[in-house]
Amino acid sequence: MSSEHILNAARLMAAFPDMDCKRLLAQVLQKKEQEMMLLKMECEARESKIKYRMQKEHTNDLKNLFNALQSRDIKISVEGGKAVTNDRTQTITNSTIIGSTVNQGEIRERINNIVQNIGALPVVDADTENQLKGLVAQLTEALKDVPEKDANAMLTATERAVEDAGKNPSLLGGTLESLKQATLALKSHPMVAKIVSEIVKILGSGAVGG
Repeated sequence: MSSEHILNAARLMAAFPDMDCKRLLAQVLQKKEQEMMLLKMECEARESKIKYRMQKEHTNDLKNLFNALQSRDIKISVEGGKAVTNDRTQTITNSTIIGSTVNQGEIRERINNIVQNIGALPVVDADTENQLKGLVAQLTEALKDVPEKDANAMLTATERAVEDAGKNPSLLGGTLESLKQATLALKSHPMVAKIVSEIVKILGSGAVGG
């Protein structure tokens, strides 16, 4: 009990000497309890107000973050069925990704077909076959960072070259020329051009084909 409350109790006792001291003390304590209760309610109200303000600010921060993310351009490339995103605009139409790096799952499937066709080439020795398969495997890795349009053109030209080497040798010269032309669009990817040049060299050397 504070000195002020004790002083007030003393004044009441002086003013009303016949009042029961216990009763007077109970009244003082009750008043003190009421004051403490009001103080507690006031503190809780302030705390609730602060929490509400913090939650509102946090919500606004989340909204601002969401709006910022929405305004960013998104690039999506697919690797083994997983979507990987970063900064670059791209469009998805009927599950086809446009403006992104080529679908790695599709690359692997097409490369596997090329490798199988290499294995089926007539009059090809084991060393040449392994060399071609090794180059095609390197091409798989090198094409990961190539724009989809250019990578598809490269794969298509490679597929045709391998197919003509086995089934249409008379067309192979023109097909290899198309493959060379496809590399011209990949000046910023010299490794791809180098690998393709090696493939063209082997296919055009007469080491494979009928």
